[in-house]
Amino acid sequence: DDRFVELDDRVKFANRYPGAILVSLHFNSGSSYRSGPETYWWRVDSHGLAVRCQRAMKSVAPSSANAGLSRRRLRLTRNPSIPCVLLEGGYLSNSSEARMISSSAHRARLAKAIAGAIRAQAANGDAGTGPRPPYIKASPSRPSDAPGS
Repeated sequence: DDRFVELDDRVKFANRYPGAILVSLHFNSGSSYRSGPETYWWRVDSHGLAVRCQRAMKSVAPSSANAGLSRRRLRLTRNPSIPCVLLEGGYLSNSSEARMISSSAHRARLAKAIAGAIRAQAANGDAGTGPRPPYIKASPSRPSDAPGS
């Protein structure tokens, strides 16, 4: 079933499963020179998962580009009551990455790498992912918030 689900409905759905995680996978678009995987996270309990997923995506990206980790207060990274990350697997606006993304073999490698990161986080927790970032008190994100806030 390939239908659009509103962001707030995704959050409501995820919140019905305590003990689960939310991983939202996308492909980015921007300037043609931008490239590499990127991981967005907000919650402290999502940082270790974010680090592992970013490392995993970078391991299958053939370019040296790495957009990295971004702590962003987005509806899919802030509002769920479970650990959550938003993953950008590369840039469709970059012609060489778009060709790579169009390959089912590359998408399968990317999925396998992300699944491995999820399993590693479940098995090891935050061990090996660096220091835990500070908690930031912030209200839930709303549709009326400025983009990227």
